[in-house]
Amino acid sequence: MTAGLARLEPTEGFDVVRLASPANRNALSLRMMEELLEHIDATASGEGRGLVLDHDGPVFCAGVDLRERQALGATTQSHSSLLGRVLRDLWTYPKPVLCRVDGATRGGGMGLVACSDIVVASSAATFAYSEVRVGVAPALVAAVTLPKVPTGALLPWLLTGDAFDAETAHGLGLVTRVAVSAPSLEPETTAIRASGPIAAKTVKRLVRRFGSIDVERALDEMETLSSELFAGAEAREGMAAFSQRRPPAWAAS
Repeated sequence: MTAGLARLEPTEGFDVVRLASPANRNALSLRMMEELLEHIDATASGEGRGLVLDHDGPVFCAGVDLRERQALGATTQSHSSLLGRVLRDLWTYPKPVLCRVDGATRGGGMGLVACSDIVVASSAATFAYSEVRVGVAPALVAAVTLPKVPTGALLPWLLTGDAFDAETAHGLGLVTRVAVSAPSLEPETTAIRASGPIAAKTVKRLVRRFGSIDVERALDEMETLSSELFAGAEAREGMAAFSQRRPPAWAAS
C-alpha cells in the first residue's frame, strides 16, 4: 500500500485507487492529481483486472481545489492541465474502470464518474456540475460526459449547477446501480473476473473507437478553454466569493 492523497491498494485482483484527503473533501489538488496520474499509469499495463476508484470520508470528490487554484493566481494553467491529463488517462484506460460513490460529487469529480464504465452509488450520494456557481463552465467534464448523457437531459444541470440525487444520476446514465446502503462493487467485480481479460479490453477499445465524438481531441480543446475561463474576471470573483463564503457579485441582488 502506498500512502498519499490518492492511495493505491491492490485488492482481490483489482487495482483500487482511493481518494484519501477527507479533510479537504477529496478536492483535486495538484498533488492529488499527480498521484492519481501516477497510479493510473502504473496500473494500466499491470495484472489487475480493472481499476476501482474509491474514497475515504463522506465526500467522493469536491472537484478542483479552488482555494489552491486561487492562491496560485489567475495565470496558472496547472489545474486545468492536470485534470485534462487525469480524464484523458481514465477515458483511455484499457481495462474496466469502476467507481464507488458514497457521498457528494462536485465539479471535476463528475469527470471521474463520467470516465468510469461502472458506477455504483449509495442512495444518499449527490451530484452537481458546480462550476457555473464560481463563474466557469464545466468544459473538461463536459467533454467526457456528453458522450454518455443526452444533451437535452444534461443541459439544465450544466446551466444551473443544482445538485441532483443518485436516482436522477442513474436516469441520466451516469450511475449504473443505486445501492440503498453503503455501496459495494462486489457483484460487478465478480462478474468481471468471470469475463475474459482480452475480451474486456477489446470491448473498451471498440466502445472508445466508435464513440460519437473524439474525446481526446475535445479534452485538448477544453483544457485550453478551462484555463482561459479560470483566468477571467468572473472566475476570480467566483473563487473569491467561495473562499469568503459569500454570494458572488452576480448573485448578490
